[in-house]
Amino acid sequence: VYSEVFRLEWNSKAKMLTQTELPSLPATCTGGAAATVGDFVYVAGGQSGMGLETATKNLWRMDLSKSVMEARWEKLPGFPGKARAYNQLAAQHNGREMCLYLFGGRRQDPDVEGIKGIIAMNDVYEFSPSRYANGKGEPWRKRKSSPKPIMAGAAVSVGQSHIFVVGGADG
Repeated sequence: VYSEVFRLEWNSKAKMLTQTELPSLPATCTGGAAATVGDFVYVAGGQSGMGLETATKNLWRMDLSKSVMEARWEKLPGFPGKARAYNQLAAQHNGREMCLYLFGGRRQDPDVEGIKGIIAMNDVYEFSPSRYANGKGEPWRKRKSSPKPIMAGAAVSVGQSHIFVVGGADG
């Protein structure tokens, strides 16, 4: 479980992959998800330790337009609902603006140890960067839940208004 962050970029002219170190996350994290909106990269959810009982409600962002020396992670309001890891996060337009969509994940039932206590989640939340920036209204809102739980997959925006969730498990 690490806090270090780096960016990988493909240089097509040199035909090589370059790695740039970025500022570390505010805390250790594994099993979270990331997405970009404009110049900002966001990281949501994940767990802070080896066990699922350390699942979080974190939302952090960093402005990638700033130099590596100036860039810093900013803690934003955590998502509603239960803490989780192995969630998905994607950026997509909602008809008015670009938003982040957080899907599912899993958490540990505090009363049931081990694999029998894993709770797969199907809730979906939307984060509006503009509502957060202007302070008008709650930045998070609950959306319609997915038909079944989604965890440990990848969410990808497709076209002007769709998000595909690929891979993963449903519990």
